[in-house]
Amino acid sequence: MILTVEFAQLPMPRGGAVACPVVDLIVNSIDEAPLRCLIDTGARLSTAGAAKRMPIPTTTRPSPQSPGHRGGIAGHVGRKSNELSHPLTVLEDAGLIVRESDAFRANRTDFRINEPLLAFYHAIMRPYWPQLLRGTGADQLWARSQRRFASNILGPHFERICREWALYFAGDRFGDWPVEVAGGTVNDPASKTVSQVDVAVLGHADGARPPLLAIGEAKWNDVMGLGHLEHLRHIRDLLTRNQKLDTSRTRLVCFSGAGFTDDLRQRAQQGEVDLVGLNDLYGEAS
Repeated sequence: MILTVEFAQLPMPRGGAVACPVVDLIVNSIDEAPLRCLIDTGARLSTAGAAKRMPIPTTTRPSPQSPGHRGGIAGHVGRKSNELSHPLTVLEDAGLIVRESDAFRANRTDFRINEPLLAFYHAIMRPYWPQLLRGTGADQLWARSQRRFASNILGPHFERICREWALYFAGDRFGDWPVEVAGGTVNDPASKTVSQVDVAVLGHADGARPPLLAIGEAKWNDVMGLGHLEHLRHIRDLLTRNQKLDTSRTRLVCFSGAGFTDDLRQRAQQGEVDLVGLNDLYGEAS
């Protein structure tokens, strides 16, 4: 399996040429349907074995309803889940996808596209590809894409940075040393909704229920306030009722690249929440 990116000189209507990236995925004897599902849920499945021009993927974290998990992928491509094991393993070995476990569901694994170039291409360039091919309004299109760039590219990347910081650099800041840090999903039976946890910090069980050291929400481009704190409290209450984890000392953590409101800072001084900003994330690593 080979990922190739070439820059083709395309002629322009008024003369001259523009260099445009052409992205191909060459799959040899491997069923690429799972990757095509992750790349674009509206993509048409192609025959394996030849070079294909493909839509470019987003790295937005899959929601429980999206085809980012094995069952969702199987349903989308019309295959059985057990038929996807080998293709997904090959794509993972090639570094095109990565599997991420759910902190609260041991039997659930999500898959995420792992190629930054493809993520940027899909989120920013592909929606305006006809204009970009003609070299029209690149500056205006980039300005128009800032919100999508923040939510589809920067946001998921910031969440991963926060998880890595909690695992490798936070030490015992949350009461003990973590043994696992992951994202997770929590069911709310009353409202029949699913809440996403960006950062779940688990400690060593020591023969009892595993302690949930902390749960956190990560926002790259938002100033976080009391609403985020209340959301985390609600999730902690749901996990307490579930009784699978020890939540007696679970800390609530807000990670933000844009800062925090004064009200939230006051709650942090009272010990109700931990605030982690850019100085914490990058100061500990320096």
